[in-house]
This record gives sequence, structure tokens and C-alpha cells, in this order.
Amino acid sequence: MNPFSFKAEPNTFSGRVILITGATSGIGRTLALGLAQLGATVLLLGRDVAALEALFDEIIGNHHPEPGIVPFDLSQDDPERLTALKQVITERYGVLHGLIHNAAILGDRVPFEHYKMTTWAQVFKTNFEAP
Repeated sequence: MNPFSFKAEPNTFSGRVILITGATSGIGRTLALGLAQLGATVLLLGRDVAALEALFDEIIGNHHPEPGIVPFDLSQDDPERLTALKQVITERYGVLHGLIHNAAILGDRVPFEHYKMTTWAQVFKTNFEAP
């Protein structure tokens, strides 16, 4: 089988719940739309509520399973908020079948020696430590 010619069946992810961080743009948005098209219930996690709502409307407008909106800033997380997030997902969806950690930030585009430690901490927290 040629991996470049693979075509998933329309309901490949039917009944599956998949959380996508950084869901509102770029790769995350494309994955959210694609997985919803394949029948997944996608949980859209991001910082921009308006962008999350617009993506929600687009998915619903395409007659795909209703997604969940999860406004959340992974760089500002704390254990209590993460526990609450887990509880909401468990109560509403029962189980999480997949997680795509796509959220990332670049920080300042400066030579490394000019990088602020606070910016580095935020970049590292979002890109490497986020759950």
C-alpha cells in the first residue's frame, strides 16, 4: 500500500473524542476540520474564543459532529484548572480517545542571548510542559 494514496473511510473516527490544542489556526485548524469530517467529536482548545466559535460554526455548518469549545491558555495553566478541565471532559464525553498537542508559541525573534527569561519560560511551558 502506498501511504500517499491512503484515503480514510468517511466515518473512520465516528464515536471518537479528540482534543486538539492550538485548534484555531494552521495545522490545528486543518486537523480539526479533517477529523470532524471523518466523524470525530473534536474538542477545540485555544486562547481566542471568537476563533474557537468561528471554527465551531464551520464544523456545524458542514454537518459534522458537534465539537466542544475549550478556551484555555496552556502557558498560564495551574493544577486546579487542569483538574477542572479533565473533570469537564470526563463528565461530558466520558473518555478522551486522542490528544493532538499542536499549541505552540515562538516568543521573540531575537538572538538567543537577547531572549528574556520570562519569554523563554512561557515558550517552554506551552511547547514542552503543556499536558
